[in-house]
Amino acid sequence: MNYLKEMNGFMNWLETNPLSATTQALWFHLMHINNKTGWREWFTTSNTTLQAKIEITENTLIKHRKILIELKRIEYEPQGRKAGKYKLISFENPVRNEETDNRKADMPDAAASPKESAPKAQQEVDEKMKNAFELFENKTARTIGTMEVQRLGYMVDDYGEEKVMEAMKQAFRSKGNNVNLNYIE
Repeated sequence: MNYLKEMNGFMNWLETNPLSATTQALWFHLMHINNKTGWREWFTTSNTTLQAKIEITENTLIKHRKILIELKRIEYEPQGRKAGKYKLISFENPVRNEETDNRKADMPDAAASPKESAPKAQQEVDEKMKNAFELFENKTARTIGTMEVQRLGYMVDDYGEEKVMEAMKQAFRSKGNNVNLNYIE
């Protein structure tokens, strides 16, 4: 998954699918946890972890998780007394419905979607972005915000991963963990 594309996709999706702040917070925290696992298709996290991060009760968590499931933004598999398994539904690779799949099956090969898998260059860019996001989050001890994701992504595009990572390290050495992106840039 591409962190920036998924977050932008979610924000664009919210324009026509309004959600409460709690439901949004749940999605963002699941996204962050999945990022920390290295973008696994299925990842686990406990109810108590999510409750602590969002500061909600278990009943409230269950209610908002159900909303995300019904809207096909996540899948969830309970694991009894163990942490539940989650799967984020990508905005970059949207959920296909049966009607769309049937139409594609009837098309000749030449009309098939050119984006069957992400090109290697795009995968490398995603990894570079991920490294910068992780360094920023680890040093600031907080989840990176949507605007920060976008700005950091632009910096990596403009200056390259190596220079951005070095600038971040220098900024954290000189200013501590209270560094903003203006100072890094």
